[in-house]
Amino acid sequence: MNNAIRTTFAGGRRARRFLLLATGLIFSFSGQPASNAPVPFALTWTEGKCPSCRTPWDLDSVQFTSRQDAWAIGASWPPPGGQGLGERIVLRTGDGGQTWTEMRQTEQINTSPGVFFLDAANGWITYAQPLGERTVIQTHDGGRTWRDVSLTSPVFPVFGSDRRWYAIRQGKFLKTLDGGRTWQESRVPHLGSYDAVKFLSPDIGWIVSLANASFTVFRTNDGGLVWNESRTEVPKDATHLGDVFFLDQHRGWLITWHSSGGSYLFATRDGGRNWAPEPDRSFQGAHRWANCVRFLSDRLGFIFEDEDPPGRDSQWDETVVRLSNLLYTSDGGSHWHKLALPNHVSGCQVFDGDLLCTASGKSSGLIVLTVHPERGERNAVTVGM
Repeated sequence: MNNAIRTTFAGGRRARRFLLLATGLIFSFSGQPASNAPVPFALTWTEGKCPSCRTPWDLDSVQFTSRQDAWAIGASWPPPGGQGLGERIVLRTGDGGQTWTEMRQTEQINTSPGVFFLDAANGWITYAQPLGERTVIQTHDGGRTWRDVSLTSPVFPVFGSDRRWYAIRQGKFLKTLDGGRTWQESRVPHLGSYDAVKFLSPDIGWIVSLANASFTVFRTNDGGLVWNESRTEVPKDATHLGDVFFLDQHRGWLITWHSSGGSYLFATRDGGRNWAPEPDRSFQGAHRWANCVRFLSDRLGFIFEDEDPPGRDSQWDETVVRLSNLLYTSDGGSHWHKLALPNHVSGCQVFDGDLLCTASGKSSGLIVLTVHPERGERNAVTVGM
């Protein structure tokens, strides 16, 4: 993400009706899209604080292990014109995002620590030491205690279930079936660097790699023994992957970002063998920057984007504050509706039938958004990642 984009994460776009609850600053929004069609979901924003934080962090990504417990990457962007990624750190909340604490040993400059949890108890964090060596720590009690497993864990897991963990290292796919004591390797043909790894089950997964004029999707149906490859051409000057999401083993969506300006959405209905561009270009292309796509069912889907204000180009003007929007569909993508949002949303996790998202605004960078579908839509919710 370039510096121009990083300096534009701000909220307070339009007036909203807020409900302030006694326990922390929690507010709800219920509104109508421009078409005045009923909105089939409710939005609840939880504005958090970090009393002991040394830096005013923004939430960049998050993994919830329960409604109350979550692990996030806190980001501090460089000033306008600054170079590099800025600072990153692991943050933790135990009250649903109302208060956060730092894991100070994980603070990084121009790189990011990694967090991965199998469940509420078992997880890993990786971070770099001053001389560049990586440390991997592991917990079996939800983060109350940690142990250094850098010497016994040769890689950082990217997916797991029970004692089966997966990881990728130097173009190879690694698997352990005994909790990390022994590892099996299999080669992924033509895999160099990669941008995303997604698994729906121990057997079904994808690796996505983006380079200039195309993105490549590697898919497996047997836990990584065999990988099939597909390549899709994209508009010129693709710089990085905005997001990847799979609702099930057939349906998935992918966002690409481009140095020529804007982002594009692609969809697959055959498990990643073939990808087609989203035909609705009203939220794609120049001056549109989608960063997250999620579907809760085959009907109900969401895209969070930032939009350059009319007549301004934030790619070249670091003083521009982008407008944040939520695009949603209730008919599987045939029609999309737009809602203006008061805060920038960076990423979302499907959790127990809702979306739990990280957000930042004018008053706080530690905001959690809950997207809660109506009862009729909720009954149709399926699990994706």
